[in-house]
Amino acid sequence: MTSFPALDVALGLAFVFFLLSILVSALTEAVAWLTKQRSRQLDTWLAEAFRGSGDTDWVSEFKRTPAYQALQLSAGRNPSYIAASHFVGGVVQAASPIAADAAPAARDAPEAWTALGADLLKLNGTTAGDSLMGVYRRANGDLERFRHDAEAWFDDQMERLSGQYRRWVAWINLALGAGLILALNANAIRIAQLLWSDPTVRSAVVSNTGATGTGHQTSGQAIKTLQNLPLPLGWSGGWAHSGYHLWLPLLYAILGGLLSLAAVSLGAPFWFDTLSQLARLRTTGAPPAATGAVRRGEGDQRRVGPSMWPVAEPDATAPSRSRRR
Repeated sequence: MTSFPALDVALGLAFVFFLLSILVSALTEAVAWLTKQRSRQLDTWLAEAFRGSGDTDWVSEFKRTPAYQALQLSAGRNPSYIAASHFVGGVVQAASPIAADAAPAARDAPEAWTALGADLLKLNGTTAGDSLMGVYRRANGDLERFRHDAEAWFDDQMERLSGQYRRWVAWINLALGAGLILALNANAIRIAQLLWSDPTVRSAVVSNTGATGTGHQTSGQAIKTLQNLPLPLGWSGGWAHSGYHLWLPLLYAILGGLLSLAAVSLGAPFWFDTLSQLARLRTTGAPPAATGAVRRGEGDQRRVGPSMWPVAEPDATAPSRSRRR
Protein backbone atom coordinates (compact mmCIF):
# COMPACT_ATOMS: atom_id res chain seq x y z
CA MET A 1 0.00 0.00 0.00
CA THR A 2 1.34 3.42 -1.01
CA SER A 3 0.79 6.35 1.33
CA PHE A 4 1.35 10.04 0.62
CA PRO A 5 0.52 12.80 3.13
CA ALA A 6 -1.39 14.89 0.58
CA LEU A 7 -3.44 11.87 -0.50
CA ASP A 8 -4.18 10.94 3.10
CA VAL A 9 -5.28 14.50 3.88
CA ALA A 10 -7.66 14.43 0.90
CA LEU A 11 -8.97 11.03 2.01
CA GLY A 12 -9.51 12.28 5.57
CA LEU A 13 -11.35 15.40 4.42
CA ALA A 14 -13.55 13.36 2.08
CA PHE A 15 -14.38 11.02 4.97
CA VAL A 16 -15.38 13.91 7.24
CA PHE A 17 -17.51 15.48 4.51
CA PHE A 18 -19.14 12.09 3.87
CA LEU A 19 -20.15 11.74 7.51
CA LEU A 20 -21.46 15.31 7.68
CA SER A 21 -23.45 14.78 4.48
CA ILE A 22 -25.10 11.71 6.00
CA LEU A 23 -26.24 13.79 8.98
CA VAL A 24 -27.58 16.58 6.74
CA SER A 25 -29.47 14.05 4.58
CA ALA A 26 -31.02 12.48 7.68
CA LEU A 27 -32.12 15.90 8.96
CA THR A 28 -33.59 16.78 5.56
CA GLU A 29 -35.55 13.54 5.44
CA ALA A 30 -36.89 14.25 8.91
CA VAL A 31 -38.01 17.73 7.87
CA ALA A 32 -39.64 16.37 4.71
CA TRP A 33 -41.49 13.75 6.78
CA LEU A 34 -42.65 16.24 9.41
CA THR A 35 -43.86 18.77 6.85
CA LYS A 36 -45.36 16.10 4.52
CA GLN A 37 -43.72 18.00 1.70
CA ARG A 38 -44.20 15.39 -1.02
CA SER A 39 -47.89 14.85 -0.36
CA ARG A 40 -48.45 18.61 -0.02
CA GLN A 41 -46.84 19.27 -3.39
CA LEU A 42 -48.94 16.51 -4.96
CA ASP A 43 -52.12 17.96 -3.45
CA THR A 44 -51.20 21.38 -4.81
CA TRP A 45 -50.65 19.92 -8.27
CA LEU A 46 -53.99 18.07 -8.17
CA ALA A 47 -55.76 21.28 -7.17
CA GLU A 48 -54.20 23.10 -10.12
CA ALA A 49 -54.81 20.24 -12.56
CA PHE A 50 -58.53 19.93 -11.73
CA ARG A 51 -59.28 23.63 -11.25
CA GLY A 52 -62.06 24.70 -13.62
CA SER A 53 -64.80 27.21 -14.13
CA GLY A 54 -67.64 24.76 -13.51
CA ASP A 55 -69.55 23.97 -10.35
CA THR A 56 -68.09 20.49 -9.89
CA ASP A 57 -65.22 20.10 -7.44
CA TRP A 58 -63.19 17.66 -9.51
CA VAL A 59 -60.43 17.41 -6.90
CA SER A 60 -62.89 16.03 -4.36
CA GLU A 61 -64.44 13.78 -7.01
CA PHE A 62 -61.03 12.39 -7.91
CA LYS A 63 -60.13 11.77 -4.26
CA ARG A 64 -63.38 9.85 -3.77
CA THR A 65 -62.52 7.35 -6.50
CA PRO A 66 -61.44 3.82 -5.51
CA ALA A 67 -58.08 4.35 -7.25
CA TYR A 68 -57.15 7.26 -4.95
CA GLN A 69 -58.74 5.87 -1.78
CA ALA A 70 -56.75 2.65 -2.18
CA LEU A 71 -53.57 4.73 -2.11
CA GLN A 72 -54.78 6.58 0.99
CA LEU A 73 -55.50 3.28 2.70
CA SER A 74 -52.05 1.86 1.99
CA ALA A 75 -50.21 5.07 2.95
CA GLY A 76 -52.35 5.86 6.01
CA ARG A 77 -52.59 9.48 4.83
CA ASN A 78 -52.62 11.44 1.60
CA PRO A 79 -50.27 9.65 -0.79
CA SER A 80 -46.97 11.11 -1.90
CA TYR A 81 -47.01 9.30 -5.23
CA ILE A 82 -49.68 8.24 -7.72
CA ALA A 83 -48.98 5.71 -10.42
CA ALA A 84 -49.82 6.89 -13.93
CA SER A 85 -52.27 4.04 -14.48
CA HIS A 86 -54.07 4.89 -11.21
CA PHE A 87 -54.32 8.55 -12.19
CA VAL A 88 -55.81 7.90 -15.63
CA GLY A 89 -58.21 5.33 -14.18
CA GLY A 90 -59.16 7.73 -11.39
CA VAL A 91 -59.95 10.52 -13.86
CA VAL A 92 -62.30 8.24 -15.79
CA GLN A 93 -63.90 7.03 -12.55
CA ALA A 94 -64.37 10.63 -11.34
CA ALA A 95 -66.00 11.66 -14.63
CA SER A 96 -68.31 8.64 -14.73
CA PRO A 97 -68.73 7.07 -11.28
CA ILE A 98 -70.31 3.63 -11.17
CA ALA A 99 -72.88 2.86 -8.50
CA ALA A 100 -72.02 0.04 -6.15
CA ASP A 101 -75.14 -1.96 -7.08
CA ALA A 102 -74.86 -1.35 -10.83
CA ALA A 103 -73.98 -4.28 -13.05
CA PRO A 104 -71.17 -3.61 -15.54
CA ALA A 105 -72.48 -3.09 -19.07
CA ALA A 106 -70.75 -4.83 -21.95
CA ARG A 107 -69.54 -2.41 -24.63
CA ASP A 108 -67.81 -2.93 -27.92
CA ALA A 109 -64.70 -0.93 -28.83
CA PRO A 110 -66.42 1.94 -30.72
CA GLU A 111 -69.00 2.38 -27.96
CA ALA A 112 -66.30 2.37 -25.26
CA TRP A 113 -64.30 4.93 -27.22
CA THR A 114 -67.30 7.24 -27.58
CA ALA A 115 -68.12 6.88 -23.86
CA LEU A 116 -64.54 7.78 -22.94
CA GLY A 117 -64.72 10.97 -24.99
CA ALA A 118 -68.02 11.92 -23.36
CA ASP A 119 -66.48 11.41 -19.90
CA LEU A 120 -63.45 13.56 -20.69
CA LEU A 121 -65.69 16.35 -21.98
CA LYS A 122 -67.14 16.65 -18.48
CA LEU A 123 -63.74 17.92 -17.31
CA ASN A 124 -63.64 20.60 -19.99
CA GLY A 125 -61.88 23.72 -18.73
CA THR A 126 -59.52 21.93 -16.36
CA THR A 127 -55.85 21.40 -17.15
CA ALA A 128 -56.11 17.64 -16.73
CA GLY A 129 -59.33 17.38 -18.75
CA ASP A 130 -58.11 19.54 -21.64
CA SER A 131 -54.76 17.75 -21.79
CA LEU A 132 -56.33 14.30 -21.77
CA MET A 133 -58.84 15.41 -24.39
CA GLY A 134 -55.94 16.40 -26.62
CA VAL A 135 -54.44 12.94 -26.09
CA TYR A 136 -57.85 11.40 -26.86
CA ARG A 137 -58.10 13.20 -30.19
CA ARG A 138 -54.59 12.25 -31.23
CA ALA A 139 -55.23 8.59 -30.39
CA ASN A 140 -57.92 8.49 -33.11
CA GLY A 141 -59.95 5.61 -31.74
CA ASP A 142 -57.04 3.57 -30.37
CA LEU A 143 -57.70 2.86 -26.69
CA GLU A 144 -54.26 1.37 -26.13
CA ARG A 145 -52.55 4.40 -27.60
CA PHE A 146 -54.70 6.71 -25.48
CA ARG A 147 -53.76 4.85 -22.32
CA HIS A 148 -50.06 4.92 -23.19
CA ASP A 149 -49.98 8.62 -24.14
CA ALA A 150 -52.13 9.66 -21.16
CA GLU A 151 -49.81 7.86 -18.75
CA ALA A 152 -46.77 9.41 -20.47
CA TRP A 153 -48.33 12.88 -20.04
CA PHE A 154 -48.86 12.26 -16.32
CA ASP A 155 -45.34 10.89 -15.87
CA ASP A 156 -43.97 14.04 -17.48
CA GLN A 157 -45.96 16.19 -15.02
CA MET A 158 -44.67 14.14 -12.09
CA GLU A 159 -41.10 14.51 -13.34
CA ARG A 160 -41.52 18.28 -13.25
CA LEU A 161 -43.02 18.01 -9.78
CA SER A 162 -40.02 15.94 -8.70
CA GLY A 163 -37.79 18.72 -9.98
CA GLN A 164 -39.58 21.17 -7.71
CA TYR A 165 -39.11 18.79 -4.78
CA ARG A 166 -35.40 18.40 -5.53
CA ARG A 167 -34.99 22.17 -5.55
CA TRP A 168 -36.77 22.35 -2.19
CA VAL A 169 -34.47 19.62 -0.85
CA ALA A 170 -31.42 21.55 -2.08
CA TRP A 171 -32.44 24.66 -0.16
CA ILE A 172 -33.24 22.64 2.98
CA ASN A 173 -29.88 20.87 2.70
CA LEU A 174 -28.16 24.23 2.46
CA ALA A 175 -29.94 25.63 5.51
CA LEU A 176 -29.49 22.51 7.64
CA GLY A 177 -25.89 22.12 6.49
CA ALA A 178 -25.11 25.66 7.60
CA GLY A 179 -26.70 24.99 10.97
CA LEU A 180 -24.84 21.70 11.44
CA ILE A 181 -21.48 23.17 10.47
CA LEU A 182 -22.01 26.07 12.87
CA ALA A 183 -23.08 23.73 15.68
CA LEU A 184 -20.07 21.43 15.16
CA ASN A 185 -17.65 24.25 14.33
CA ALA A 186 -16.64 22.18 11.29
CA ASN A 187 -13.86 24.32 9.82
CA ALA A 188 -12.44 22.61 6.72
CA ILE A 189 -9.24 24.69 6.83
CA ARG A 190 -8.50 23.84 10.45
CA ILE A 191 -9.24 20.14 9.88
CA ALA A 192 -6.94 20.08 6.84
CA GLN A 193 -4.15 21.82 8.77
CA LEU A 194 -4.37 19.28 11.59
CA LEU A 195 -4.39 16.32 9.19
CA TRP A 196 -1.33 17.70 7.41
CA SER A 197 0.71 18.58 10.50
CA ASP A 198 -0.12 15.60 12.75
CA PRO A 199 0.68 12.14 11.26
CA THR A 200 -0.95 10.39 14.23
CA VAL A 201 -4.29 12.11 13.69
CA ARG A 202 -4.01 11.59 9.93
CA SER A 203 -3.37 7.88 10.38
CA ALA A 204 -6.26 7.52 12.84
CA VAL A 205 -8.72 9.24 10.49
CA VAL A 206 -7.57 7.30 7.41
CA SER A 207 -7.82 4.00 9.29
CA ASN A 208 -11.48 4.76 10.04
CA THR A 209 -12.39 5.21 6.38
CA GLY A 210 -12.81 1.45 6.06
CA ALA A 211 -15.88 1.73 8.32
CA THR A 212 -17.87 3.23 5.44
CA GLY A 213 -18.48 -0.26 4.06
CA THR A 214 -20.95 -0.09 1.23
CA GLY A 215 -21.85 3.50 2.06
CA HIS A 216 -25.10 2.59 3.83
CA GLN A 217 -24.34 4.22 7.16
CA THR A 218 -27.04 5.41 9.48
CA SER A 219 -27.01 8.83 11.07
CA GLY A 220 -26.33 7.23 14.46
CA GLN A 221 -23.25 5.47 13.10
CA ALA A 222 -22.05 8.73 11.52
CA ILE A 223 -22.42 10.60 14.84
CA LYS A 224 -20.54 7.87 16.71
CA THR A 225 -17.74 7.87 14.15
CA LEU A 226 -17.39 11.66 14.27
CA GLN A 227 -17.21 11.55 18.07
CA ASN A 228 -14.40 9.00 17.95
CA LEU A 229 -12.29 10.90 15.41
CA PRO A 230 -9.48 13.03 16.93
CA LEU A 231 -10.55 16.13 15.01
CA PRO A 232 -11.16 19.76 16.09
CA LEU A 233 -14.94 19.57 16.07
CA GLY A 234 -17.23 21.29 18.56
CA TRP A 235 -16.94 24.32 20.80
CA SER A 236 -14.70 23.07 23.56
CA GLY A 237 -14.09 26.02 25.86
CA GLY A 238 -16.73 28.15 24.20
CA TRP A 239 -16.30 31.31 22.18
CA ALA A 240 -13.65 32.71 24.51
CA HIS A 241 -11.21 29.89 23.75
CA SER A 242 -12.00 29.69 20.03
CA GLY A 243 -9.86 32.68 19.07
CA TYR A 244 -12.63 33.98 16.83
CA HIS A 245 -12.68 37.30 18.65
CA LEU A 246 -9.62 38.18 16.53
CA TRP A 247 -10.31 39.13 12.95
CA LEU A 248 -7.79 36.78 11.28
CA PRO A 249 -8.95 33.55 13.02
CA LEU A 250 -12.54 34.67 12.45
CA LEU A 251 -11.83 35.14 8.74
CA TYR A 252 -10.30 31.66 8.53
CA ALA A 253 -13.30 30.24 10.39
CA ILE A 254 -15.74 31.86 7.97
CA LEU A 255 -13.78 30.65 4.93
CA GLY A 256 -13.42 27.17 6.41
CA GLY A 257 -17.13 27.01 7.25
CA LEU A 258 -18.07 28.08 3.73
CA LEU A 259 -15.78 25.41 2.26
CA SER A 260 -17.40 22.81 4.52
CA LEU A 261 -20.86 23.98 3.51
CA ALA A 262 -20.00 23.80 -0.19
CA ALA A 263 -18.59 20.30 0.28
CA VAL A 264 -21.55 19.00 2.29
CA SER A 265 -24.00 20.37 -0.29
CA LEU A 266 -22.57 17.89 -2.82
CA GLY A 267 -24.22 15.05 -0.92
CA ALA A 268 -23.19 11.75 0.64
CA PRO A 269 -23.20 9.72 -2.65
CA PHE A 270 -20.65 12.09 -4.17
CA TRP A 271 -18.30 11.80 -1.21
CA PHE A 272 -18.67 8.04 -1.01
CA ASP A 273 -17.62 7.77 -4.66
CA THR A 274 -14.73 10.14 -3.97
CA LEU A 275 -13.68 8.01 -0.99
CA SER A 276 -13.70 4.90 -3.17
CA GLN A 277 -11.54 6.57 -5.81
CA LEU A 278 -9.03 7.94 -3.29
CA ALA A 279 -8.83 4.62 -1.45
CA ARG A 280 -8.12 2.87 -4.76
CA LEU A 281 -5.21 5.23 -5.39
CA ARG A 282 -3.63 4.19 -2.09
CA THR A 283 -3.56 0.54 -3.11
CA THR A 284 -1.62 -1.16 -5.86
CA GLY A 285 -4.81 -1.64 -7.89
CA ALA A 286 -6.41 -4.76 -9.28
CA PRO A 287 -4.32 -7.31 -11.22
CA PRO A 288 -4.36 -7.10 -15.03
CA ALA A 289 -7.09 -9.00 -16.82
CA ALA A 290 -6.27 -12.54 -17.79
CA THR A 291 -6.04 -13.54 -21.46
CA GLY A 292 -9.49 -13.85 -23.00
CA ALA A 293 -11.18 -12.45 -19.91
CA VAL A 294 -13.63 -9.60 -19.50
CA ARG A 295 -13.30 -7.52 -16.34
CA ARG A 296 -16.61 -6.93 -14.55
CA GLY A 297 -15.16 -4.90 -11.70
CA GLU A 298 -12.12 -4.53 -9.52
CA GLY A 299 -10.45 -7.94 -9.36
CA ASP A 300 -13.47 -9.70 -10.94
CA GLN A 301 -12.52 -11.50 -14.13
CA ARG A 302 -14.56 -13.94 -16.17
CA ARG A 303 -13.69 -15.73 -19.34
CA VAL A 304 -16.31 -15.40 -22.05
CA GLY A 305 -15.07 -18.19 -24.27
CA PRO A 306 -12.25 -20.61 -24.91
CA SER A 307 -8.68 -19.42 -24.80
CA MET A 308 -7.41 -17.73 -27.97
CA TRP A 309 -4.30 -19.90 -27.84
CA PRO A 310 -5.06 -23.61 -28.51
CA VAL A 311 -3.32 -26.02 -26.22
CA ALA A 312 -1.78 -28.84 -28.20
CA GLU A 313 -1.99 -32.35 -26.86
CA PRO A 314 1.40 -33.90 -26.13
CA ASP A 315 2.68 -36.17 -28.94
CA ALA A 316 4.01 -39.43 -27.65
CA THR A 317 6.03 -40.02 -30.83
CA ALA A 318 7.77 -36.62 -30.72
CA PRO A 319 11.26 -36.70 -29.28
CA SER A 320 11.64 -35.11 -25.90
CA ARG A 321 13.91 -32.11 -25.30
CA SER A 322 16.40 -34.34 -23.54
CA ARG A 323 16.64 -36.63 -26.57
CA ARG A 324 17.23 -33.67 -28.95
CA ARG A 325 20.09 -32.67 -26.82
